Amino acid sequence: MIKISTILQKIVVTLIVLQSFSNYSFAEETTPRLPVENFFKYSEINSLSISPTGKYFAAKVKINNNMQLAVMLAKNNKIISVMNFGDDSEVGDFGWLNNERVYASMVDKVGPLEKARPTGYLFSADADGGKKRQLLPTPPRPGKALGQISAYRIVDTLDNDEDNILIDIIDSKYSSIYKLNIYSGRQVRVAKAAQEYGRLYTDNNQVVRLSVGTTYDKEKEDSIRTIYYRDNNKDDWQLVDERSVKSGEFSPISFTKDNKKLYINAGTSIKLYDPKTKELSDIIELPGDAVIENYIYDLEADNRTLIGVIREPGHLIKEYLDTSHPDVQLMESISAAFPDDFVRIINTTQDGKKLLVIVYSDVKQGTYYLFDRNTNKLSYLLDTAPHRDYKQLAKMEPFSFIARDGLEIRGYLTLPTGKSKNLPLVQVVHGGPYGVKDSWGYNPEAQYFANLGYAVMQVNYRGSGGRGSSFIYDHYQKMGMEMQDDLTDAVHWAVKEGIADKDRVCIYGASYGGYAAMMGVVKEPDLYKCAVPYVGVYDIAVQKDESDTRLHKSGRKFLEEAWNAYDEEFVKERSAIYHLDKLKAALLLVHGRMDKRVPIKNYELLTEKLDKMNYPYESLVEDHEGHGFRDQENVYNLYKKVAKFLDKHIGQ
Repeated sequence: MIKISTILQKIVVTLIVLQSFSNYSFAEETTPRLPVENFFKYSEINSLSISPTGKYFAAKVKINNNMQLAVMLAKNNKIISVMNFGDDSEVGDFGWLNNERVYASMVDKVGPLEKARPTGYLFSADADGGKKRQLLPTPPRPGKALGQISAYRIVDTLDNDEDNILIDIIDSKYSSIYKLNIYSGRQVRVAKAAQEYGRLYTDNNQVVRLSVGTTYDKEKEDSIRTIYYRDNNKDDWQLVDERSVKSGEFSPISFTKDNKKLYINAGTSIKLYDPKTKELSDIIELPGDAVIENYIYDLEADNRTLIGVIREPGHLIKEYLDTSHPDVQLMESISAAFPDDFVRIINTTQDGKKLLVIVYSDVKQGTYYLFDRNTNKLSYLLDTAPHRDYKQLAKMEPFSFIARDGLEIRGYLTLPTGKSKNLPLVQVVHGGPYGVKDSWGYNPEAQYFANLGYAVMQVNYRGSGGRGSSFIYDHYQKMGMEMQDDLTDAVHWAVKEGIADKDRVCIYGASYGGYAAMMGVVKEPDLYKCAVPYVGVYDIAVQKDESDTRLHKSGRKFLEEAWNAYDEEFVKERSAIYHLDKLKAALLLVHGRMDKRVPIKNYELLTEKLDKMNYPYESLVEDHEGHGFRDQENVYNLYKKVAKFLDKHIGQ
């Protein structure tokens, strides 16, 4: 923790709140069982942004089961406009383009286990809802068809230009930055990337000076990250760095304030890179192997500069490049008001006087505050889950153990309040699997199962994210074996520590977690009393033949490299459906019939074999759900059914 300087200690951060939970305490007695709605009810407001002048707030709000964009007057929270995309699509990213104009991307609804699917459509409108305009793709006009639907990224809102922004658009295979008029949609190309699928970076003067991309080298059979540099928009691109993505993180973050050097994310360190001399120097070396998750910038409006990073070795932590920086000290003084929470600045007004702050933790989904630098006061705005009593929730704590081959494996335990020994255990396995991880923060499943009286274990098995490229790539094709052994060893660790009752263990998971749940009960038939595989892969061959992953070259490459899905012998060895003769556990199988990522055929083939074996199982299939249930009532029904299943097989 940064020690606040003597000068900063004179700043009094006053909380003016309608309700404050910064010093909440947790009851030692067991919390009564709470209704499923307490944990899984969708938030009516789940994100917020303040306008450059501080006159408005923009928020994603749920109206008629759709996420829509609402603009409110900051002085009284009165909604003055709503942007809506209909029943099948909803608002994705949003923000401010100038003092009076907002933007919103349109995304398709998909299951909760996938990110919302971008459509390529971008809209803007005035704060009052007027002058709504489709910016991307270019709308059809007489004699001209609809413009190409492409991926895009807003690069800079150009604070000194009220009519235009810089936007990076992928045209076919190449990315280009355009100056885009936010009222008319007119585009003027400024720069084109040096390589296919390259991402362009500007310096602090909005000059396009970097092109960073990843290409596949057939001769080396490896993905290579390349960095091209130039001094100005008119110069030719020059290759300054290339290396295998498997060799570790090496990603430009931003230019230094003087635009001469680059901050580089090197995984567990921040480095300074001079693209002209190719000299590399260390800024900060970080302990351990937890990689950088996010960046912290100073509060200057026009020339924001990196001042720190966020990592997650267990709990979330902030680490700063210069602890004496006044913005660092201000941020830490605000954080000191919430010692049990993580505090992050979302955005600021143009003059830097008002800061929109979010506070969250393992029990707090997210509470917004507004900090006024003129008065040094922090005012409560809203809670994204006002129906939830934080005092009734359980703490999530990091743990680690040594796997059978000597590798350290980490994860999180959420125990029922007031209990810590000889508990029935639910092992919740995250999806992915590669690069995805369980994180510290509010997790509805962990809280729900803990409230039911179960110890909840989440394991970041090998292949998970957060610990660098080798922890991912070195463990390709280890599903069903070493990756599964990590889950097994985690249960044995919990039993040895006296946390779990060895006779009352259940494994639950969705997507890859569903794969692992089913593999767990065939690989370790005496370890798990029950399993809840949810939209899981039970026959890897189905993924290469029918999943949407196979539709793209990168997806097919992933299926080959990570899953070895085209090797018939491997597929049979690592697919649970070929080992059902070992089954002893009770099963609850869950799937969505519209699932494109893990097709329903996985479920159909599995249940067909179980039926032939006369092996009993329970199931829940929703006809109109995809890769994870999305409809609110379907979600409630799912977890009520899971609760009854757990109580029946490992409950007290």
